[in-house]
Amino acid sequence: MNELKFCWYSSVCEQDAVWLDQYLREAERLKMPFSMYLDRCSQEVFNKVILHPLCVGVHSQDDPDREYDETAKQVVFEEACKRAQYVISTDIDETWDRDFYNKFYHYERDLNWDSLKVHFPCLWDSPDQIRVDGQFAGCSLDRTKIYRTTDRLWIHKNACVQGAYLRNRRAVELSTEINCIHWGYMTRELREAHKAKWDRVYGAHNEKNPYDLWAMMCNEEQFPPIVEKHNLF
Repeated sequence: MNELKFCWYSSVCEQDAVWLDQYLREAERLKMPFSMYLDRCSQEVFNKVILHPLCVGVHSQDDPDREYDETAKQVVFEEACKRAQYVISTDIDETWDRDFYNKFYHYERDLNWDSLKVHFPCLWDSPDQIRVDGQFAGCSLDRTKIYRTTDRLWIHKNACVQGAYLRNRRAVELSTEINCIHWGYMTRELREAHKAKWDRVYGAHNEKNPYDLWAMMCNEEQFPPIVEKHNLF
């Protein structure tokens, strides 16, 4: 029997550690245990993570020449899966619905799904608005974020794919009205830094950055953004 109902798993590098305080506040709001992969982080970041009372596992990679890939977080994913019935992929620059638990319990009654896909609204220019045009419209950016662990074995098997796969069969996935709120595109500087990071990561593994919205995101003169106010917090 898993000791926890929920557990996040996440990764952080020194560049993205600017989001760590927000991440920890969100974990505290939800009373959410977490397991964290540290990619070439400072001792200060390591201490802040491992000494946090909600931290249930840490793996630190300190080789300066070893580039991150998405399979690296398998070790903290497995740590979370050993402990919790539901494991939630949460990046360092993401937060969740203010009523996350109420929404989740609506879907928990359905015993047929293996994973849940959530909405992925992206904050744009300020925390009170999201971008809604083009590839930011509707469900275009929805992502698989929540995994059932009971009697299931999951694996991150692709260096450039964010989500996990079941080891022995195709997962049954359910789309939801849960929102995972992304802060990492909020300013032009953040967007440009985000692109540069993932160009570097995927380039190191002989892959092209798979997100095909960079031309749109980084060229607001040609693609003027349409934004809307939101009440997700």
